[in-house]
Amino acid sequence: MKLITVKDCYPLCIIALIQIANRVPSPKLRLMLVKAVASMAHRFSITKRRLSEKNVGETFGGHLSKERIEAIVKSSFYEFWRDIFLMSPSKMPMAPLRKVNIHGLDHLQNAVNKGKGVILWESSHFGGRFLAKRILCEKGFALHQVHGEYHMAGLPNDGSFGSWTRKHFIRPFFENCESGFVKETIHITAAHSLAVSKILLKLLKQNSIICISADVGRGHKLISVRFLGRTELFPTGMVTLAKLTGAPILPLFCLQENGSTARLIVESPVCLEMDLDRESNLTKTLIQYVRLLESYIMKYPEQYRSWHSLRSPLTPIPEVRAGYARPRRAS
Repeated sequence: MKLITVKDCYPLCIIALIQIANRVPSPKLRLMLVKAVASMAHRFSITKRRLSEKNVGETFGGHLSKERIEAIVKSSFYEFWRDIFLMSPSKMPMAPLRKVNIHGLDHLQNAVNKGKGVILWESSHFGGRFLAKRILCEKGFALHQVHGEYHMAGLPNDGSFGSWTRKHFIRPFFENCESGFVKETIHITAAHSLAVSKILLKLLKQNSIICISADVGRGHKLISVRFLGRTELFPTGMVTLAKLTGAPILPLFCLQENGSTARLIVESPVCLEMDLDRESNLTKTLIQYVRLLESYIMKYPEQYRSWHSLRSPLTPIPEVRAGYARPRRAS
């Protein structure tokens, strides 16, 4: 394993920026730093910007003006960087945390009260992912976060550690940031997926709250679903686990609105059709979530951070090996 590679430069720069932000005492100055970094990223990420604009235009069927498309893409850059900076381990909250509107928290509390554990389905690509968990932590909810084996806060990875620096410094840094608002981080690995399933099963039996991405094409079993006019793969593991334990699945969204306002939404439980055969149940459950996610994206397109990674509508689904699709391009 190499000590460091060229691909490590990008996450190392982000770590440096987070460390700088952590030392800025004013929330307003932090937001200015976020805007400056996002503006630079938007300006110099030419390929990503053009792909995003192309995909936004295709998704909305040519009904948006060029100016509106450009505004959506520029805002998506900003939302990505604002959420990344919210990982800062600083005890001083950023401006968005000063005013939070919460909807559906009773759904989460009722699920906890039933004593069968809770599965929170978050999106890896939409809304304030880290902000949502910071808010729930402040409300007293202990979350067990599930990530992929090579997860690095949503930053690009090629399905391997690649270097000693990435494995022993970069990923631990981001995990340390998240440890400020999650109780535990669990990594899903292809080689030990059964062992991880047993851990998750045990947590649900202990009435714990598991938080996991619902829109990442990695898992033991994947099902293709139409998403934003394309065909994408979605994992079924949590649906199976919910049926085994009786734990409800709650979709989680967090919108970072204008100014210093954030809106956390815990949706009502996804309906599990117990009378259907296994395959039909898995598909119908995933379609429920995908349609819900689509509705949020179409209403708040500037909060979707992965426009550039959408496949062409005519592109077939990727090859799947051992239950894992080839990873999508990260933000």
